[in-house]
Amino acid sequence: MVISCKYKIPCKGLTIPHYKRFHFLDTTYQCKDVSYEYDTISGIDYRESNATINLVNTRGVYLWIFSTNGKHKLSASSMYRDSKKMKALRQIHTFISKKTFNNRLQLYLKQIESDGFFVYDNAKIYLNGTVEKKNKIFNLVEIYQQNGLTLGESGEWGFNSYNNPYKLHLENRDKFFSFNHLWIKCSYNRDVFFQLVNHIISKGMN
Repeated sequence: MVISCKYKIPCKGLTIPHYKRFHFLDTTYQCKDVSYEYDTISGIDYRESNATINLVNTRGVYLWIFSTNGKHKLSASSMYRDSKKMKALRQIHTFISKKTFNNRLQLYLKQIESDGFFVYDNAKIYLNGTVEKKNKIFNLVEIYQQNGLTLGESGEWGFNSYNNPYKLHLENRDKFFSFNHLWIKCSYNRDVFFQLVNHIISKGMN
C-alpha cells in the first residue's frame, strides 16, 4: 500500500532549542544524559490549550513523546501571551513530527495490511471510510460529502470560555431525523491520522 508522505524535506541542519533536561540532536534526543533514537518513537501527542476563567486567560502547550523506552512529557504555560518555552515546544513538536512521520505512519499501514483497518482512539477505520466505535457506524466519505468534517469543540458560560480543536465530530442522521454523534480525539499522531483521513476521502471521492 502506498500513501503519499506529507513530510519529505530532510530535517538535517534545523536548529532546535534545548528544553529543560531535553537535548534534541539530528539523529537522537537526550533526556537526563540518556540518548534515544527517533526510530523508537511510536507516538506523539500534542495539544495547545486556550481558556478564559474569571476573565483570566491561560495558555498552554503540552507534548508527550511515546517510544519503546517509555513516555516523556514536556509542557509550558503562560497567562495572556505565549512564553519563550511555549514557542520552543512548538518548534520541537514540528521537528520531531518531521523526523518520525514515516515510522509512525508505517505502524498504521501495517494494521491495514493485516486487519483491513487501523485503530485510532478505539475506533476501527477502514479504507472505504467506515468508522466503527461504541456500536456505532459512520462513514467519513459520506459525512464529508454531505456536511464536511467538523473539527473542534468550544463553549462559553458567563465570563468563561474554552476551545478544544483536538476532536473530530462525526454525525449521522437516521430515517427518523434524529442524530447519532461520535467524537474522535485526535491529538495523538494527529499528522498521521489526518494524512490517512485525507487519503480515504480522496480515494472515496474518485
